[in-house]
Amino acid sequence: MTSSDASRRDATTWVKRARERRDSALLLMGFAGALRRCELSMLTIADVAQRRDGDLRIQSLEPHEGLIDGLVKHVQSSRDHTMCAPCAYKRWLEVVSAVDGFGRPGVIRLLHQHEEFEGHVCLSAAPVVQDPALPVFRAIRANGNINSVALSGAAIHAAIRRRAALAGHSHEFVERVGGESLRAGSAAERLDNDSQRDRSLRRTA
Repeated sequence: MTSSDASRRDATTWVKRARERRDSALLLMGFAGALRRCELSMLTIADVAQRRDGDLRIQSLEPHEGLIDGLVKHVQSSRDHTMCAPCAYKRWLEVVSAVDGFGRPGVIRLLHQHEEFEGHVCLSAAPVVQDPALPVFRAIRANGNINSVALSGAAIHAAIRRRAALAGHSHEFVERVGGESLRAGSAAERLDNDSQRDRSLRRTA
């Protein structure tokens, strides 16, 4: 079972469904775009543009020698919709649009019933977001409240570890992964490839 499959199976409440959408977008965009956790934390909705082919164009801010350099990164769609970063972003953006437009009741209306994720959604129209300057990835409290403050690097690190643990990976592996693992690539691949358990543990040691 992949980490994405495990997370969706565990999403039995609207709060868990909101967290699943956020964490899926976080993990898949971070890996596909080779983004550091500081870049993911700083990312705003205005930084992400959807292309006609469904791919994403990300204007990333990356610290470099004391300056902030703008980097444009291209995140492609995937053949498998469950592993498609643009699809994951679109699903999370629906939650962001709901909370920005209607608050907590809007999120509950969107997520109160389980809905099967059966195919690509990356070619559909992007949800309307009221303030594109707000961060993409935001904290979700235990009661489901979503605030407008950017998710911290530490919280991103914890989310990646939580997804690894949920997918049934060993405690040893969970302790090794984190936000920078997405950019490195091998650990992120490991989250969704159970057949390479031992080899990946050696690579990430």
